[in-house]
Amino acid sequence: MFIIKKKNLLAKNLEKTLGISGFLSKLLVSRNITDPEEADIFLNRPESENFDPLIMKDMDKALDILKEVKEKKEKVAIFGDYDVDGVTSSSVLYLGLRNLGFEVTVYIPSRIEEGYSLNENALHELKNKGFQNIITVDCGITSLKEIDYAKKLGMKVIVTDHHLPQDTLPKADAILNPKRKDDNYPFKDLAGVGVTFKLLQALFKNFDNTLDPYEYIDLVALGTIADIVPILSENRYFVKLGIEKLKSNPSKGIKYLLDELKIVESEINSRTITFKIAPKINAAGRMADAYAAFKLLTEEDDERLKKAVSELLKLNSRRQSTEKEIYLYAMSLLDLYPTYKTNPVLVLGGENWHLGVLGIVASKLSAQFNKPVLMISKNGEYCKGSGRSPQGIDLMDLFLKVNENNIFEEFGGHKFAAGFSLFSKNIDKLRESINKVYKDIYGDKKLSFTLDIDMEIDKIWDGMFDDIEKLEPFGHGNTEPVFLIRNGKLENLKFFSNGFQNFSGTLNKDSLMIDVLGYDLGHYLKELIPDKKRGFPLDLAGTFRIENSYNLKNSYIKFYVQDLKIEKSFQSEDIQQKYFVDGILKNELSRVTNINVLNENLTKNKVAMFLPSKIKNDTILSKIFICLKNKEKVVVVSATNSLLEHIYKIISAYFPEEFLYFDNNYILDQNAINDHKVVFVTVPKFAKNLKIFDSFNAEIIIDEPFYSLFHPVIKKISYYQKFRRYILQRNHVGIFGTIYNENLKEYLRASGYKILTSFSKNNAFEVIRENNNILKLLNDYSNDKNSKVLVLDNSERQKSLAKLLDLKLNVSEHEIKFFNHSMSYREKLIARDKFKNENANFYITSFSNNGIAFEVKKFPPTLIITDVPKTDIEFLDLVSTWMKKNQKVTIILAYNNRFRVKLLYEYSKKYPSFKILKNTYDFIQEGHYNTKEIYDSLFEGDDDFSQTVLNVLEDAQLVKKYKDDLQIIDTFSLKKLRESANFEENILDNWILKHIIKFYENLDTRELIDLLKGNFSEVGARGV
Repeated sequence: MFIIKKKNLLAKNLEKTLGISGFLSKLLVSRNITDPEEADIFLNRPESENFDPLIMKDMDKALDILKEVKEKKEKVAIFGDYDVDGVTSSSVLYLGLRNLGFEVTVYIPSRIEEGYSLNENALHELKNKGFQNIITVDCGITSLKEIDYAKKLGMKVIVTDHHLPQDTLPKADAILNPKRKDDNYPFKDLAGVGVTFKLLQALFKNFDNTLDPYEYIDLVALGTIADIVPILSENRYFVKLGIEKLKSNPSKGIKYLLDELKIVESEINSRTITFKIAPKINAAGRMADAYAAFKLLTEEDDERLKKAVSELLKLNSRRQSTEKEIYLYAMSLLDLYPTYKTNPVLVLGGENWHLGVLGIVASKLSAQFNKPVLMISKNGEYCKGSGRSPQGIDLMDLFLKVNENNIFEEFGGHKFAAGFSLFSKNIDKLRESINKVYKDIYGDKKLSFTLDIDMEIDKIWDGMFDDIEKLEPFGHGNTEPVFLIRNGKLENLKFFSNGFQNFSGTLNKDSLMIDVLGYDLGHYLKELIPDKKRGFPLDLAGTFRIENSYNLKNSYIKFYVQDLKIEKSFQSEDIQQKYFVDGILKNELSRVTNINVLNENLTKNKVAMFLPSKIKNDTILSKIFICLKNKEKVVVVSATNSLLEHIYKIISAYFPEEFLYFDNNYILDQNAINDHKVVFVTVPKFAKNLKIFDSFNAEIIIDEPFYSLFHPVIKKISYYQKFRRYILQRNHVGIFGTIYNENLKEYLRASGYKILTSFSKNNAFEVIRENNNILKLLNDYSNDKNSKVLVLDNSERQKSLAKLLDLKLNVSEHEIKFFNHSMSYREKLIARDKFKNENANFYITSFSNNGIAFEVKKFPPTLIITDVPKTDIEFLDLVSTWMKKNQKVTIILAYNNRFRVKLLYEYSKKYPSFKILKNTYDFIQEGHYNTKEIYDSLFEGDDDFSQTVLNVLEDAQLVKKYKDDLQIIDTFSLKKLRESANFEENILDNWILKHIIKFYENLDTRELIDLLKGNFSEVGARGV
């Protein structure tokens, strides 16, 4: 209470002395600005803290050296750094020296190949090119060895840097660094570009006082803000002036960038620089080399500037995409290895993760989990990594102790950020060792997240934002004011990006109603009881911002949440239960959860649901998730191989591969089934292995019952009859279908099933058959404003098409998003997220994608289908969606008329002919019992097909497999082959294949539109 009273008195004094509002005076006090003189400088006279550059130690030496260099007409090399501070430092000094008449070049090392600061190879190269003088910017203060090498080469070295020096300084000719212990410069926290600018101020004043160093102040502001130094004192002055110049007369390259990013004058502030401008410049050094950014800041030619901006934006797009991929992959590792989450230090590794973004992802995860995070990129036997740590944990203490066991090859950094390298075989040792060391040093220390609140408010008033604006520019040391709003009601909650990463909504409190955004805070809300999501009380802490509408005609206020507290009664009862579930999967599950009739019946016995494909798939995903949560095994049954592959591909895009069991063998391995959570089988395979499935409790999911239970073709086939008798008497069976038939409904109802039906609301389809060359077709549609989704089933052909688009239509790989089934589970999740959230020139997908085409950013899509689906279900899945959309969807059928050959070939790989089976049997009978010999001799190394042939022979009980060897157990018999599960399954798949070939060879677009609209009256009859 005493502290609050004291602060109020200090605020009153400022209010009275300076004639400012009580609100503004309280905000100043919360920044520890309590002296009226200091407050007056802060608000009104920042220029009074622009100090004489000659006060800085060694400034006179630097001037003398450069005077001599100019007189002798010697060449000067600026040695920079690849981050924004380094690039702006290089640019400011380069432009300044060039204006003074120096012959000057810039050398910026590669982040990945050379690393930070000076290196001997670069110095040797510069010396050979005739550069006798080196000026370092934003680096050099710790490069003792390298500067010794430069001196041996006869070079003069001026160091300009702002990093903390070691006890021993380098033997440079001049060292400009306000952090030197022997330097009396009044402000110690200049950025690298700030130190460089002080040198330029001194040079212009002493060499040519007609030149104005403030011509480059926008670049100084850019580097200062990006390097997260305190925006106080001289930095505040530089940034304030720099922002004014960015608004009125920015450097030419920056003007091009601002125009391309559509940033208008009213939007330019320190936050815009931090989040919109600086990352684009930083992307060059992270993803390639920093010269692209340097060119942008120093080039004058319009065409070259346009090219530099384009190059930067492409690199930034790559950076964002790569960062997201690594972040999502890292999150998946935590899902797959939940014990990692309990470790006080997270150690995560992946193959060939891009080194340029590891630090960003480590920072993100460290903030999210409030613990140290080490991200490791494995490249064969060797790997490199980046570590980040929150306040309170010293990474270097941990690394020094860990390396007593010689785990690292190299490491370096500071308390909260470090880099390291080690052998890949030592990653597990590092994880174990660093977590042990953490416990030795910090014990069970729990890090708490603290947020400084400036003020609690419950309303907005006139003049409030004018007062907040007076505190700008914001940044490190002068952060945006944080306000606490208690007992607000959050309504219209929505999640976006990576499933549940971020949220938006409307805050309603008394007379205050405002849009809110919470970045990286979605995890606080994602576990809420579903029916509470539409409005619940909570406390929010965050910052206000005034933003323009997209057309710049209006501005509006938003509240950016930094922390929140939910009332306990509104949290889910099982919020503490930790179970694997990905954010994108949760997004699908929440849709089902929000439909009461689906949610209520998912756990009931004997319910059959006939739903549009997308809703059916998501309902199956929900059913599986509920079973896994209850530790129940799931068996998914489809009529045939082609139908089973379809549902497996969909489910495997949401659950890790190690959860799922999909095997082409007809005689199943009980141990393998026991080791997996979800088992996929065809009807004949289930019936053949009934003893195994009867030996454990499981929930059975029948996908597309029309084919499994009721299709005319299978009514008299023995395995299907056996399955039908068994399944209709069994409990714990869920039936889910898209193909609907009234007779099937009555059949299931008579067997005791409750029937739920829903039909597609998508009725606006235009189907066009195109026979043009695919390249000409794509060229015709390349300027179509709608999203263009190409359906191409094979991943290799997808890549070939992408190369063709690049070569012939100048569409780069970065303008194309892919989804296919050669991807891992995690890659599919990343691909789905890209389809939903990223713009692309073309989206290319395989079939069996759970409606991904209708999730693209710009709706409606134009579908260009270059492959024929193997089943009607695949096509229905392609155009199915939860959304009720009235816009017309154009479907262009661009498949080649030779599709029949491809489909027949793929079919023959699943169902080998009697001739192939007989040849293989005879080859074995001749004494060739080794499976590898059979693969190589008969099938030329086609392992998948040879495995299928041997599986069928074993299924027919003609041969027996023993690991890598085979044994003949019966004489060859066509009767036995016809009784096999493979043959019976083949009968229905053969019908499906013939129907598809006939339908697409004699395409009737009206009939196809009927199918897409959900008119299935002809589906069962066609071709029977």
